[in-house]
Amino acid sequence: MPRALLEAKKDYAAVLVDSLDFWLYLCIQEQRETDLTQALFDILKAWKGPELILVSCEIGFSPLPGSCEARTFLKRLGRLNQAVAALAHEAHLVVAGLPLVLKKAEHGDPQAD
Repeated sequence: MPRALLEAKKDYAAVLVDSLDFWLYLCIQEQRETDLTQALFDILKAWKGPELILVSCEIGFSPLPGSCEARTFLKRLGRLNQAVAALAHEAHLVVAGLPLVLKKAEHGDPQAD
């Protein structure tokens, strides 16, 4: 995905990634989670240009599954979601189609300064 983001940035006014949870699953399957997530974070830190929207599942509102593998994945996804939200200038939680603003820049994009 990091390379795809850079390519999409050249050609589109907005970029939508749906979804981080599936991307993380593929990174784990390819045993490239560490290097690909770091590449993603580097791109997000330096992002200038079109609007970028990242979608991910929220994993904290339900019981943890019984299998060790599923619990491990959910913990990794939770850490990824936290890291991405920390880098974002806005974060929203959408439940039953209703958006809740979790984080919003006061004066536009703080990275634009």
